[in-house]
Amino acid sequence: MGRHLTGTATMPARVPIDTVEWKFNDRPEDQREAYVLVRFQDPATAGDYYRFQIHRDSISDDPEVDYTPDDRLNNGQEFTLGTSYEFDPGDTLITTLYHLDKAYADFMQSVDDARGANGNPFAQPAGIRSTVQGGLGVFTVLSYERRTIIIK
Repeated sequence: MGRHLTGTATMPARVPIDTVEWKFNDRPEDQREAYVLVRFQDPATAGDYYRFQIHRDSISDDPEVDYTPDDRLNNGQEFTLGTSYEFDPGDTLITTLYHLDKAYADFMQSVDDARGANGNPFAQPAGIRSTVQGGLGVFTVLSYERRTIIIK
């Protein structure tokens, strides 16, 4: 009669943001823009996955910045993630660092791959890596650290 869906997820530890800072370019006052740097310490365990977002004013809008790095190259070391010069004086920025489990990171990558392959006759076909048995989708736990700053 009814369908049953099952899923499991692991709860990654929250990874605190150490520093959020910005720096303005050397243009005249009315053309100044800032870049943002966010630093955090990667745990010493291998296989950590992250999603880093910066929203302007509200998290209900699409993010200005959206990265999905992992710790393959700097496991256990300090991470520094940054932007280009794209923020104006007075902007309110909401920075979010998600610590993801591998299954969710794989799901997000497979969705991006499928979008890129859709309608492209030269792309490799891509399927969605589901974490749900009996359906298609993802079951996960979001562990994140968030900071709000105003570019002064």
